[in-house]
Amino acid sequence: MKKARYNIAVEYQSRSELLRIPEPDEYLFNINIQVVAIRDAGSHHEVVLGEGLATRVRVGHAIYDGEDLHEVFDTDQGLLDAGNALFEASFQNYKPAVLNQFPNNYSEADLLLVRSISLRPEYRGQKIGLAVMHRMLLDLAGDCGLVMLKPYPLGSGKVMPGRDKLRRHWAQLGFKRLAGSAFWAVSGNSPLPSESELGLPTSVLVSASPKKS
Repeated sequence: MKKARYNIAVEYQSRSELLRIPEPDEYLFNINIQVVAIRDAGSHHEVVLGEGLATRVRVGHAIYDGEDLHEVFDTDQGLLDAGNALFEASFQNYKPAVLNQFPNNYSEADLLLVRSISLRPEYRGQKIGLAVMHRMLLDLAGDCGLVMLKPYPLGSGKVMPGRDKLRRHWAQLGFKRLAGSAFWAVSGNSPLPSESELGLPTSVLVSASPKKS
């Protein structure tokens, strides 16, 4: 089957319920991520390569409104685990180990938690996931104190090799493991290597007549 070269793009859709009476959910932005390949600029013909999910926690707004940060992070287990990795038991300050690793960050800054990035099997092994994360850091992380993730592969298979590969990938973008935690993090304002320095793809070969998304 003939293939054609498509440009890689990352699309976002965010959602937050703004309530009249503040609730913990009000301080969360869930960001749906779709990785697509587009044939030409302005074309409506695209192929879905993968998807992901991230959550932005508006920590500063919650503190300003007098909200209990523990309640904000306790919205679901993934967020609570991230909060426990960062904050002391009171949820008022970062743990000393976190401050030692990220001395230029402060606990009132927003947090971006990348929950998942998953590519379709035929598009894996081409550095597309790394390119997607690079783009996300450029697009979403600029005014966040930290970006966090757990470098574990999704689905079945051997966990250790996949995990180690992901860790090597994310380390290229500046991620490092939070002390005593399964999470890795990077400062939102950390300088990033360029796409060319990392050898990241900007396009991908797909079937000449793919199904539309």
